[in-house]
Amino acid sequence: MARSLIEAVPPVTLAFSRWAIALVVLLPFTLGPLIRHRADLRREFWRIAFVSACGVAGFNAMIFKGLHTTTAINGALINAATPIYIVLLSLVGIGEKSRWKQIAGVVVSLPGLVLIITRGAPERILTLQFVDGDLWVAGAMFLWALYNIYVRQWPSKLPPLAFISATAVIALVLLAPFVILEAAEGMQTRLTEGAIGGAIYLGVFASVGSYLVWNFGVRRIGAGPASLFQYLIPVFAAIFAVLLIDESVQAYHVIGAALIVAGIWVANARRLPWRRRGTRAAS
Repeated sequence: MARSLIEAVPPVTLAFSRWAIALVVLLPFTLGPLIRHRADLRREFWRIAFVSACGVAGFNAMIFKGLHTTTAINGALINAATPIYIVLLSLVGIGEKSRWKQIAGVVVSLPGLVLIITRGAPERILTLQFVDGDLWVAGAMFLWALYNIYVRQWPSKLPPLAFISATAVIALVLLAPFVILEAAEGMQTRLTEGAIGGAIYLGVFASVGSYLVWNFGVRRIGAGPASLFQYLIPVFAAIFAVLLIDESVQAYHVIGAALIVAGIWVANARRLPWRRRGTRAAS
């Protein structure tokens, strides 16, 4: 959706519009909780501001900026860096210590991701050309990795929707000067029906809905294991392509999806089923 909008809406303006729409949707439900939890909001302000700067303002603006020049395949492959960033950050003491299951999950899932993105021809990676936009996307994924780590490490006392509202307000304040700068540089927004509809989708479903369930999942299982679920994005894209635009299922879809699901299972398995059965038998 974002890739389809970048010709009509400048990148920072798109990020700002996304979260402005999200905030309009959220405030009727969250204004009361924010007022009631104002003491928690004051106490956690700088943590929430950091999380918002990384995962809401910075991540969105940088990835939309990158999509202006990068290709879909480059962006999708760079997206795979998030779990790797989380593993590397854990090695320098930031975030949770990476377990062997998490690293094994990355190793198992990554070939499946590459297989789907390259449409069954992994050798296409050798012909890729990288542009400035790829650096923006890579930077965005690093900020997303930090967001995942600190959402897990800094559990907020705010209700989930109120937490998203607080991060949205801070993000809008951070993004506003750059929106003004884009306008001063002559970057114009074309308010077509498609642009308005796309921005509403990003604001309601890809902001309120996805951030709510994503944050809940990260807090439950941790940043590293959760990050592997991003590899399901091309799997869902393939499913929607089959259901909505009559594309056919190919062997690489099945093999790639199986590898991704297997990697997610490896990273998140708490105890192997046969070990549980063996323990019961022994007891």
